[in-house]
Amino acid sequence: MYGLTDAGASTVGLPLGAGRHDLAKTASLLKLMFCMAISVAIIFISTHTVIGKIFSNDENVISLSASLALILSISYCLLSMTFACFGALQGQ
Repeated sequence: MYGLTDAGASTVGLPLGAGRHDLAKTASLLKLMFCMAISVAIIFISTHTVIGKIFSNDENVISLSASLALILSISYCLLSMTFACFGALQGQ
């Protein structure tokens, strides 16, 4: 995410510095970052029981980690949008 934030700052800042305001509006990496976050979220949801087994053999830990998978996946997608906005603002 941090790398894409810096890339977003560059892709927005370069057209703005050149006076191309129309190009700067479309240069943001919001869609790319959201697609990457969706792919990570899908992997996280599909392996929700495996992740708990990595950290513990306790069935309570495994069931709690599985129940949190959807919430964490949604939160990760929202966090990626936050970082994309940070990149656009940093470029401005």
